[in-house]
Amino acid sequence: MSFSFSGIFWVDATDQESAESRFRTIAEVLEIKTSGDLKPTDAVKRYLSISDNWLLLIDNADNPKHNILDYMPSGNTGSIIITSRNPEVSEYASHVDTFGAAQYRVEKMESEEAMVFLEKASRLTIQGDPNTKQDSEALIKELGYLALTINQAGAYMRNRNCTIKNYLGILQKQR
Repeated sequence: MSFSFSGIFWVDATDQESAESRFRTIAEVLEIKTSGDLKPTDAVKRYLSISDNWLLLIDNADNPKHNILDYMPSGNTGSIIITSRNPEVSEYASHVDTFGAAQYRVEKMESEEAMVFLEKASRLTIQGDPNTKQDSEALIKELGYLALTINQAGAYMRNRNCTIKNYLGILQKQR
């Protein structure tokens, strides 16, 4: 199965400020005019509801007090993916006015499986050094044993020639 989208739009829904910032950026990139009463979020939603074949990724929708319905365009001309660690977010699948709404639960990896995956993604040797193994165990725990986050961390370390210990420090400093 192959998909081709006219546009792929990513919104960080960690908090309202982040989401609104991304909608402002999307409006600028698409050259959507906003004025006075029309916020960038509403302008982008209106644009998407009359456009075809787009993908909107609403990422990190973990806060139950944050109503992500405010970010969903009406109609059924595109696709929406919502990522969250909050199981209550699955209720939004029933609110989406589209064909084929579904929810998928991504389970955590087992510790050893996550360790092997981190080693492959980062292209670092973990098993031979006890300190590196200990740092790796702390990192995969911090990443919640989730494949996507482990893969992203591994790619970052590989591309930036970053050690696991340094990456763990960066991650902990940002949290």
